[in-house]
Amino acid sequence: LTGCATDSLTSWPDPSAESTLNHAEEFAAAGRHQAAADAYLKLANAAGDRTLRQRYLILMAHERMQAGFPEVAKTIWNGLGDPFDASNLRLWTKVSAEIRIATDEPEQALAILNQAPEAPDPQSNLEILRLKGNALFRTGQPIAATNMLIERETWLDDSDGILANQFD
Repeated sequence: LTGCATDSLTSWPDPSAESTLNHAEEFAAAGRHQAAADAYLKLANAAGDRTLRQRYLILMAHERMQAGFPEVAKTIWNGLGDPFDASNLRLWTKVSAEIRIATDEPEQALAILNQAPEAPDPQSNLEILRLKGNALFRTGQPIAATNMLIERETWLDDSDGILANQFD
């Protein structure tokens, strides 16, 4: 079953789906979050695979939040439910925590992040560590937050990333 989900992410029977995905990713990278969210919604509506549909809806919620609409993202999020495929679990965890932090629910964000599955390599955990640090600061735990960000910094390999981590 997992192999089928992976195949659906990499082989595109419909060339327009691949084009829409490329546009969504380009919009997100360019900071055009509303356009990215719209593209992910189009992909979700066209997805025949349940796991892929959920992935696009998670990405759509993330982009709505990035566009400055955390309450809209939370509404979308509340309709998703828990991830029903392990391939979406890390993304689900990250976006769920981002939404909880943005809607002033850092305690819930920490609970979600503390259940995040471990990534195969430490580099993949950088975003989770950043979110944990942010949530810890917002819950009034500056020492724990600082320790989290120091831990994160040990895995950063460029001076720009290290500087951004110190001022995040």
